[in-house]
Amino acid sequence: MSTRREPSPGSSSRFALLRNADFLRIWLAGAFGGTIRWLETLALGLYTFHETGSPFLVTAMLFARTIPTMLVGAPLGALAARLDRKRLLAGGFAVLTIAGSVLFVLAHTGRLELWHVAAGAVLSGCGWAMDHPVRRTLLGEIAGNARLAVAVSLDTATIHVTRALGPLVGGALLHWQGIAGVYLIAVALNGASLVNAMLIRHRPASDAPVAATGFVRTLSDGLAFARTSPLVLGVLTVTVIVNLFGFSYVSIAPVIGEEVLELDPVRIGLLMAAEACGAFLASLALATFVRPAWYQPVFSTGAACFIGMVCLFSLSGSFAAALPLLLVAGFGVAGFSAMQSTLLLHGAPLHMRSRVMGLLSLSIGAAPFGILLVGALSEWLGPARALTVTSFAGITALAVAASLWPALRRTARHP
Repeated sequence: MSTRREPSPGSSSRFALLRNADFLRIWLAGAFGGTIRWLETLALGLYTFHETGSPFLVTAMLFARTIPTMLVGAPLGALAARLDRKRLLAGGFAVLTIAGSVLFVLAHTGRLELWHVAAGAVLSGCGWAMDHPVRRTLLGEIAGNARLAVAVSLDTATIHVTRALGPLVGGALLHWQGIAGVYLIAVALNGASLVNAMLIRHRPASDAPVAATGFVRTLSDGLAFARTSPLVLGVLTVTVIVNLFGFSYVSIAPVIGEEVLELDPVRIGLLMAAEACGAFLASLALATFVRPAWYQPVFSTGAACFIGMVCLFSLSGSFAAALPLLLVAGFGVAGFSAMQSTLLLHGAPLHMRSRVMGLLSLSIGAAPFGILLVGALSEWLGPARALTVTSFAGITALAVAASLWPALRRTARHP
């Protein structure tokens, strides 16, 4: 019996996706949305710190921005299995554009209050919660299985560019234009994402098994599938660990930059961009050279590298030492984040993909609790020591996960 072979990852058609208009549109929507996400992460953190002087309130603001990922990520995955993903995506960007316009007017007229900023952060988080179950699932569908890893790696590389560009632009805007300039850019880029989402012509197939399947059943089927797949369960567990103990550094790094390293907003933006630059470079390498057999070890090694470098960053004590450590941390982020979606999309049948990606959003939703944890510890131990404690806990948890799911560190074949 013969089996169909997919194009080799090293074939000349590797980047043919860039000639696909629908892929470019959904790719650009993610690029614009990602820029706003990371621009706001730095700008809102510094704005809150300047207004309150409290590291805990800085982390609480990022908590407000990330908690929707946990609360609505999995339900959105179930909803995306039953509805038109293009309309869901466009609707999300429309809401973000309107909300950003209101916040810009409030800031420009001097009426902006901290609770307005928090409310906008929650809405922004709801929009970002759609990225994995809606936008990235649609991106994988447009790319097809043959170029799935390339599509996700390219998309991940672009997101890492936005993670570098966002803090640089956010720090400069806050320094020279204030919070109103931040919201004006948010309106422009979310509006551009809305236009790109509306122009997509691809007809997404509903992956609900039957029209009569209820919302709760659709969600529970995704959970049941994850329990039967050690690979999917292992990837989701490592995702929880990295988001709980690793990515929480983003919330406290601006405070470390200002209080411990004594940097201005522009240099804090440069520091935050270093990790994203490393992730971008490594993502391009993955898109070019990674082979299916290496998906699992790249994923697990990347997670360990990232949290390990965050731990060393917390101990660095100087800008010169912190910058290269965060650059190397970005190498780990690239392997972890690119292979995260690739492994789940490869490991789930077509009718389960949006549901499994919804569970991924739920796992990423562990980040808000890590943010609150590092914020609370910062009030007690100081920001640098708090980050040392949480990152070391993450390294320990990853070691336990590696012993429970050995497949995550072994090479394997993928169809």
